[in-house]
Amino acid sequence: MKHSKFLKIFICLFFISLGGKLALTQGIPGTQSRYPLFDMLRQHAVPMLLIDPESGAILDANESAVNMYGYPYPILVAMNINQINILSDNEIKAEMQRASENKRNYFNFPNRFADGSVHIMEVFSSPITNPHGSKFLLSIIKEKELTQQTYSEFERYAAQLTGELALRVALYNELKVREKIIIGILVICVVLIVIIGYNFITYKKLSSDFAKQEQKYKNLLMSMQEAYAYHEMVFTSEGKPVDYIFLEANPAFETMTGLRTDSIVGKRVTEIIPGVELEWIIRYGEVATTRKPVHFEQYSTVLKRWYRVSAFSPEPGKFVTIFQDVSETRALIQELNHAVEEKEMLYRELLHRIKNTLLTISALVSLQYTNREMPSQCKPVVSHIYNQIKAYADLYALMHESGTAQSVNGKKYFTSIIETLVDGFLESNMELDFICKLDDVALNYRTASSLGLVINELITNVFKHAFKDKQKGKLTVTGIYTDNVYEIVIADNGAGFPENFSIAACKSFGLQMVEQFITQLHGEITITQNSDVHATDDGSGTGAIITIKFPI
Repeated sequence: MKHSKFLKIFICLFFISLGGKLALTQGIPGTQSRYPLFDMLRQHAVPMLLIDPESGAILDANESAVNMYGYPYPILVAMNINQINILSDNEIKAEMQRASENKRNYFNFPNRFADGSVHIMEVFSSPITNPHGSKFLLSIIKEKELTQQTYSEFERYAAQLTGELALRVALYNELKVREKIIIGILVICVVLIVIIGYNFITYKKLSSDFAKQEQKYKNLLMSMQEAYAYHEMVFTSEGKPVDYIFLEANPAFETMTGLRTDSIVGKRVTEIIPGVELEWIIRYGEVATTRKPVHFEQYSTVLKRWYRVSAFSPEPGKFVTIFQDVSETRALIQELNHAVEEKEMLYRELLHRIKNTLLTISALVSLQYTNREMPSQCKPVVSHIYNQIKAYADLYALMHESGTAQSVNGKKYFTSIIETLVDGFLESNMELDFICKLDDVALNYRTASSLGLVINELITNVFKHAFKDKQKGKLTVTGIYTDNVYEIVIADNGAGFPENFSIAACKSFGLQMVEQFITQLHGEITITQNSDVHATDDGSGTGAIITIKFPI
């Protein structure tokens, strides 16, 4: 109880002295401190610390505290109370919190000095609030030597100065509040003056810049080659567009429409162009309403011209049109399209005639093949020539069908060649197990014609050599298109090729021609034996697989 009374007396004494110090320092020019309330205590004989109650940081210390603890002032005010108090962090924080809430203001703490020694200190703490509203903890520290006489002296001194403390603190707070209000008003006035002045200067500059830009863009619109016009839309009470008024136009508008610009401004389009199509008004009405730009080409039956138009809305109810007269361009395009159509027609007619000519030749060759007077040794040659001519005739028929030489249906073309060869072979009364599976692929004329001859030659060789003197055979032709590569595989179960066979070393004109065509197509051809898959039922024949790969 005695300790508590002593603390109260000391705190009252401290604030009365503080009030006197503040009253004195108010009139001293240049007096500045981070914690001005603590300035009068710096020379006090009693050690004192100013502490942050939340973090425990030592905010300030008087000279007596510096001398007692033995730490230099810069080091002491950079420390935390837990670096001096040897109690645990939780114990220190709990004691500080109780002191801050005025639940307890007297403590006995073991403190460690700079020399390492530990002393039991009496600590008197009380929360204080500065004029800015910040809360601190003022701690008065003394070694545990206080007597009854000390308590009595503090009680008498506190009783005399309590009233003066309250008066001075209240006066100080009032002066600080008034000072803040006056400073705030002055700051607001200065800020308002600066803002008004800046806005005025900015407005004058922007007005000048806007006028220059406006004139610049107006000059641009008036001098550009495209026609320009600015309009205001006219709506019914229900919001339906029925007309529009010309507000502005450039000289190019007069050139491209034949309408004088000085006679259309302020007038309606229905007045200037009687019989104007409603479609124009409706389309421009959508632009002025939705404010979505549009681009289109349209023919004006009244003006008898084609126009390429761009329209947009700079503000609700108004729209701008920028357009060109493209009548001559449209006429030229029409002529070019007509010329292209004529060229395509002539091209298709040429293909048709070539196809018919080739069919006629193939028919004549076929007649020679059936001629009884023809020696038997010549018939294979005639048959081969017939098949080649027929392949070309089929190719031109497909080109005539598609109308272009750049898109020949490869599946259809190759299937036609293969089926023609198979039909001719079956006339020999040989039994044939035939499978043909080809992927769809579009080929140009050069690729299709070369591959047609290659397939014709290879399958002819199969019938001529692989199935010689056989009554039964198996032939499989597949075509696979993947990753821009077309792969054709021709497999049979015939006699096969000789061991270590090479096309390059072969003297056959037909196979040499095949290799030449494949090389021109940047492809490759391989020949392998395949007795396991393509062997005959009776076990005879090794079979052969011919693989052709080429890029599309």
